[in-house]
Amino acid sequence: MKKIKNRQFTLLFFLVLFVAFSALAQNPTINGINKIYHYLQMNADTTFVLSYGVSADEISKLYFISKKGDTVTSYFYGEPNNNKTLMPKEIRRMFHKRTVMEALVEKKYIVDINSPLFNAYPMNPSHVKQFWNDITKEEPFKIKDDILDGEGCPDKKNHIYDGGEIKFDLITKDAIKHLYFYSPEFYEKKCPLAKKGRSAILEIERLYKFYFRNDN
Repeated sequence: MKKIKNRQFTLLFFLVLFVAFSALAQNPTINGINKIYHYLQMNADTTFVLSYGVSADEISKLYFISKKGDTVTSYFYGEPNNNKTLMPKEIRRMFHKRTVMEALVEKKYIVDINSPLFNAYPMNPSHVKQFWNDITKEEPFKIKDDILDGEGCPDKKNHIYDGGEIKFDLITKDAIKHLYFYSPEFYEKKCPLAKKGRSAILEIERLYKFYFRNDN
C-alpha cells in the first residue's frame, strides 16, 4: 500500500512539473520577459512596452520603444525576425513554427534576451523618433491605471466580463512600473473621457498600432 501511495505521489509530482514547464513555454511573461526588462533597464535610459493579456496556450507579444541618449529603437517580442521576403504562406508558416519550437523547446523553456522571438523592429529612423515624441506627449509617467483610478465607469452601470487587457510597462534606470487597464476601449465608449489615464492609454495604443503596422 505504501509503495502504491509513493508511486501515486511521484506521478502527481511529475504531472505538476510538466504542467509548470508547459506554462513557462506557453507564457514567456512568467519566466523570461523580466530578463529582457532588466537587460533594457541596464542598457537603455527609458523603455516603454505595450502588451495584451493572453491565454495560457498563446505566446505573449510585446512592443517596445526604447531610448538611450539620442538613439531611439523599436523592438518586438513574440515572433521570428520580421522578414518581408515574398514566399508562399505555407513555407512562411513552417519557418515560424520552427523558430518558435527552437525558442520554447531547445531553450529548455527559458525565454530570455537571447530568444529568437526578441528582435529589433525595422522602423524608419525618422518614424521611430516621431513615435517616441508622440508617446512622450501623452506624459506616460503621469498616467493612472485601473489599480489607482478604478475599473469601469464611475456610475458602475456598465460592465463586461470577457474584455481584453492592455498592459503598459515603463522601464527606467531606477524602476520598472507596470500599468494595467481592463477593456479600456469598451469603457471609453460607455463613459467617454471619464478617466484621463484610460483615454491616454488608448491614444498610446493607437500610436503603437500605427507605427508598428504602417511603417514603411
